[in-house]
Amino acid sequence: MLEDFIFKKILEQNENGFIIINLHREILYTNKKIEQAYGIGDNKLLGNYLRCIYTINDDLECQKTESCPKCFVNLKIEEVIQTGKSQLLFDLKFHSKNNKMKTNCRIYKMDKYIIIEFFDLSEDEKKQRYLAKILDKTNDLVFFKDSKFKFKYVNESCAKMFGLKKEEFYEKFDHELFSENLYHQCVKGDLITLKKGSYIGIETYGDRSFQVLKEAVDGGILGVAKDITKELEQQHLAEIDSLTELFNRRKFLKMIDSIYNNKKGDYYLILIDLDNLRDLNNNFGHVKGDEYLVKLGEVLNSFPMCTFFRIGGDEFAGLINRPFEEVDNILKEISKKLSDLNLEPKLSISAGAKRINLSHTYLDNYAETDKLLYQAKLNGKNCYILKA
Repeated sequence: MLEDFIFKKILEQNENGFIIINLHREILYTNKKIEQAYGIGDNKLLGNYLRCIYTINDDLECQKTESCPKCFVNLKIEEVIQTGKSQLLFDLKFHSKNNKMKTNCRIYKMDKYIIIEFFDLSEDEKKQRYLAKILDKTNDLVFFKDSKFKFKYVNESCAKMFGLKKEEFYEKFDHELFSENLYHQCVKGDLITLKKGSYIGIETYGDRSFQVLKEAVDGGILGVAKDITKELEQQHLAEIDSLTELFNRRKFLKMIDSIYNNKKGDYYLILIDLDNLRDLNNNFGHVKGDEYLVKLGEVLNSFPMCTFFRIGGDEFAGLINRPFEEVDNILKEISKKLSDLNLEPKLSISAGAKRINLSHTYLDNYAETDKLLYQAKLNGKNCYILKA
């Protein structure tokens, strides 16, 4: 008998409130604590009894509104039915007989019944609630997914980032929430996390960049995403020459390290001097010299297949991952563009270019290319020497 079950498992005078429902969400029992707030609930549907906002707005029975399939409480009850695992819910808002109530509850299954226990928080539960509040205050995006990549939790910052409510993430996959580009980024990190136990990467959303850390926890994936857009912008500015807007020596050396570490590609190193810059500064002033440096920077920046750097006063460098013939054509085109500029005196450069031999040190490659630059100057400037 149901009454025997109730009184064996639940004390009528328990300080916590209890509601027992069947699998159809019909109320079978409410104890005194609950009835003080909501009245007698026998044979009513749970949502109508608790005055769920969806049933009030639509003036419909629980389970019949358009919002019921995505109702957070409804989804949690269904999860308990399917898995048998209890669920804790915090800060739920319902309308009691006299006012709005914010409460916490535990949902669990016994036999063919679902028990909803409304409670005062224990110390452990207070800690969990406190932690949830702390996570909602951080600007970092915090989330948890199960092993099937379904969202089980997101904090407030994560929800706001995507213009959604926290409960709208629950039981959803990435492809149901995000663009195709972001979806593929997320799945890549998730797969690595489950395979290796952790993942660190940079993912982009719109014009923002995030450092994403994921760790395999309790069979799922705990993730934290930190917005590093400003940090990357500052890092970018730290690697830019403010006058020419080319990359600087710091970026040049970093890219050289990358080429040697990856040992891929067929890069050519180009060393460039702006011809007669000292004479320009002496005869026309440093403003004129700066104008020529800016113009050279603009021309070099117009070749997106190359990466150019200002590494000294009148010294520039370039790195090009292209075959010999293309490098030769690019150098010819640079010279032509400089010659076509309406400047007096004419702006010209001397350059040496050579394929980087990864079996030699960077200093050896630099020295060999610098010899070609020196030879170009001896040949009368306004020319380049290219060797494979």
